[in-house]
Amino acid sequence: METVKPDPSQPERLTIHHAMVCVIVIAIPLAFWAWRFRSDIPFPSRLDLITSAVSIVSLGLVASLFLGGRRRLRLPQWVFSGLLVSNTLAAVWFTSVDWVWIHQDCNRCNHGKNFVEARFFGRVREESLREYPTWAEFIAADLGIPCTHDSTTSWHKLRWLGGFLMVENNSGIDRLSGGPTYSDCERATIRAWAAEDPALVAEFRKQFLEIKNPQYRKDFQKRLREACPETWRAFPAL
Repeated sequence: METVKPDPSQPERLTIHHAMVCVIVIAIPLAFWAWRFRSDIPFPSRLDLITSAVSIVSLGLVASLFLGGRRRLRLPQWVFSGLLVSNTLAAVWFTSVDWVWIHQDCNRCNHGKNFVEARFFGRVREESLREYPTWAEFIAADLGIPCTHDSTTSWHKLRWLGGFLMVENNSGIDRLSGGPTYSDCERATIRAWAAEDPALVAEFRKQFLEIKNPQYRKDFQKRLREACPETWRAFPAL
């Protein structure tokens, strides 16, 4: 049987393989620019230039496939393979490597915590940066009901995809101090109250840690301030 050779003067048909290549080659540039124009986070100009160059070459390659295949525009093999490999590696890198600075607040005692979570190809590593204890936490511990911080709210302060591409910036001003100073007088007073009135423990847990009764909070602060006036420097954030 005679083999029919393709006519080089006719354009090469767009195959499923070519269509998949088009998707892979232009996915990263288009995704980057779609997000880039919606973000107000400053970017280094060098990154924009590099992405622009890759986008132009990628679109040229896709155009060549639609207009008749890689042979018509005579693109070198290394351009075709390089764009395919680089875009695939970029997609894998930016979806598998993540660096997040997280702030966490306890919904019961308002204990704060800043920590970094790094994800590297499925492996997650958490590194604590700083913690912010509160008077409510100290008092609860002296009453024998230490807060376990089992109910928390977290939000991202900063986030970098791939370790260097910032996608979130919610740093702002938060928790400037490291936490209150809990004096020996306050500690001794709380323990004495608990020994004299065992019902105080259950009342504090319910009114302060669970329903957060503002009037109970105000009265408790006033009572503690009167018991230790020499160590009460400011109105604390219990």
